Amino acid sequence: MWRAEKDSAAPKIDMSAIAKRRGEERRALVNATNAAREFFMRCAPLRGGHAYLKSHGLDMMGCAGLKVDRDGWIVIPAMLGRNLTSVQRISPVGDKRFWPGAAIKGASFTINRSDATLTVLCEGLATGLAIYAAVPMSRVVVAFDAGNLPRAQFQARGLVVVAADNDSATEARIGTNPGMESAQKAANAIGCGVAAPTGIAGTDWCDFRQERFAARFEQRGRRSEPAVRRSVDAEIAAAMMRHATFLRSAA
Repeated sequence: MWRAEKDSAAPKIDMSAIAKRRGEERRALVNATNAAREFFMRCAPLRGGHAYLKSHGLDMMGCAGLKVDRDGWIVIPAMLGRNLTSVQRISPVGDKRFWPGAAIKGASFTINRSDATLTVLCEGLATGLAIYAAVPMSRVVVAFDAGNLPRAQFQARGLVVVAADNDSATEARIGTNPGMESAQKAANAIGCGVAAPTGIAGTDWCDFRQERFAARFEQRGRRSEPAVRRSVDAEIAAAMMRHATFLRSAA
């Protein structure tokens, strides 16, 4: 290593130490992944609703595949292809935890319909369940968070759209909108459009569904509660279809 003031030898690279460290990291990842899989297998299927779902105006529609642990937390499998790589746990009050040391990069949870014609990629579980309930013939891929949104691996074929979180309050505070930026990055990689909620106090499509319903229910006149719900869901479905792009093959 040459410097103007002196000449010195470059430090030696200890390849054996690097290999040892990488081996330890691989073993730790394997152990964490196996632990997450064993934990998920021990959990009970989610039945009869959950406080977290109720607080978001959701029922059990789309909840097949979810489990609940002994502490009452929802347990979501994070899948990479057919392999469970981690889990996300959500408490009754909305606290979220990933399995320590297990990989979440690229993984997702799919709320599936066998006859789906539209695939929607979104961030969180509540958002995914709200879209699934609102949009007929939809399949929803939950990426868990904004950072994983552009990394989520799934089959992008047919009509596809990214349902963004619109972090407008964050943008006003720090000048960036992580939800919108990640959604656009994912959409660019897939080759589809972005549907983002606007005109609400919240950030995502679940917030949109709740806020729109509350506002319209107060002014419902003679309309029934289900009719008000259907009108809001139709607005969400229209937004998804308006920004969806038809893809002939996997992106």
